[in-house]
Amino acid sequence: MRYKIRMAFLLIFFIVCIPSSVYASDDSNEDFRVYTNEDTDYTAVVYDDYDLLTSTEEKTLLREIRQMTEYGNAVFVTMYVPGGSESAVARTADELYQTLFSTDNGTIIIIDMNDRYIYIESYGDVYDVITKSYANTITDNVYRYASKGDYYGCAKEAFDEMYTLLSGKRIAEPMKYICNALLAITIGLMVNMFFVRGYSKNSVPKDEEIIGALYGKCKVVGSHLSLVNQTSRYSPQNSGSGGGGRSGGGHHGGGGHHGGGGHHF
Repeated sequence: MRYKIRMAFLLIFFIVCIPSSVYASDDSNEDFRVYTNEDTDYTAVVYDDYDLLTSTEEKTLLREIRQMTEYGNAVFVTMYVPGGSESAVARTADELYQTLFSTDNGTIIIIDMNDRYIYIESYGDVYDVITKSYANTITDNVYRYASKGDYYGCAKEAFDEMYTLLSGKRIAEPMKYICNALLAITIGLMVNMFFVRGYSKNSVPKDEEIIGALYGKCKVVGSHLSLVNQTSRYSPQNSGSGGGGRSGGGHHGGGGHHGGGGHHF
């Protein structure tokens, strides 16, 4: 019940505040948690429901993530999500974002203090860049900030890395390189094992060698060939029906494609 009440107040807050959000560089506005870029009409939102940030950190974070509105909406939320599962956090992030912006271009970061989980979900053109793989990479890179209680640093670094990718640049992917190195080592060990096993087996004669040896010891007398049975085999040619294979792919319902990933801390 407490969670539903908080969600209701959260949605009311968004609906009331976003239409009247400030533009450009009015840092003195009391409603510092919402900013709308007048050039792109994209919005940045900081809602610290679990009170992980100070007022100064909320203001500073909003100022930091304004750059994201060049490409889409940017939302940062901290809260307690019941359920204690990654799927519950992902579902909550999706509901919050779509309540605000439907499936318009943008991204949301949610820090759940129940499951202690950081999750990033992106939509539309932003998701074309901040894919599920990159969402996992970014949360891999920043979860240590949250583990140390630096939630401002966690959010700032995550948005900075997303902005770097959206700007066409690259970010560090240490876990990817480690996994690739381990995979290469594993494949090398497997190839070496099969190579050793192949050369350590006893030599087995081929069929041709066995038959050749039999001809040297056998004599065939009075042989003749008789047809004792015949079986017809049907081989269809052009039966009139297409034989094409199935193909599948992602659904891009009018730009509404989305996805994400996360990491525990």
